Amino acid sequence: MNANKISKQITVFTIGFIGFFFLLGIVGKSDYNQEVIYNMTEMAYNVIVDSLGEGCSDTQIVKTYLSNKEYYDSLSW
Repeated sequence: MNANKISKQITVFTIGFIGFFFLLGIVGKSDYNQEVIYNMTEMAYNVIVDSLGEGCSDTQIVKTYLSNKEYYDSLSW
């Protein structure tokens, strides 16, 4: 019985540990996306959102921006 209890505790701990790092990854990705969006020009942001559509995600915006960063950085009013 004691070995079974320890086995369950180790399993729960392992799942919790993996879940914790998974959540850290999600938060890190979100922070990264916000940092990229914050540092892009307003014109670049508006052009990207117009091309992707109003319901696009931050990840889509960042991927589009980084795929052609030189072009979007060269846009100006």
